[in-house]
Amino acid sequence: MTNGNAAANFAAGNGLPVDSYSKGPALDDTIPDLSGFANFNKGKLLGVRDSKDDSNDARVLLVDKKDGNVTPVTMDWSKTGVARDLEAVTPNANKNGQFLAVEGSSFGEKKARLFELSVGNQGGKAEKSHVLPEFGQEIEGVTSVKGEDGLQTVLFAGRGGNGQQGKIYWGQLGDNGLTFSKE
Repeated sequence: MTNGNAAANFAAGNGLPVDSYSKGPALDDTIPDLSGFANFNKGKLLGVRDSKDDSNDARVLLVDKKDGNVTPVTMDWSKTGVARDLEAVTPNANKNGQFLAVEGSSFGEKKARLFELSVGNQGGKAEKSHVLPEFGQEIEGVTSVKGEDGLQTVLFAGRGGNGQQGKIYWGQLGDNGLTFSKE
């Protein structure tokens, strides 16, 4: 809310909140576009970038929480192929120090994937990737919840659009891969 008076903005919308936008201070133009963040440690965030196939940009970066300094993470993609269109990242609920990152959409023969990433201060590795089903929506968010059975439930947030509401999709991730129910 631009004027700081939430009650007045709420009332002006006949009982509905009124969204507004005002341009904030200029950002450092050296900070790359990042599409998702996860807590990496006490002082850093892990960021992912929506880089396309023909880009040499780093897909995974560390962001200092105090000063905003960005450090590209040198990733080994040899097991999975290089990620493209990464939209979101979350800690792997079943494996400390690992993360899940998701590509937002499929392009022709290149299907969207969920990646299991190991990331440290000195570099990282894509351990596995799992091809996602055709959800009918681009994926914009991901999170996971640890299960008591050794599996984790991975939730994918669909973007919606074209008159369609966003949807939540979920699957089970374990040592045998990522599975989805037929529902």
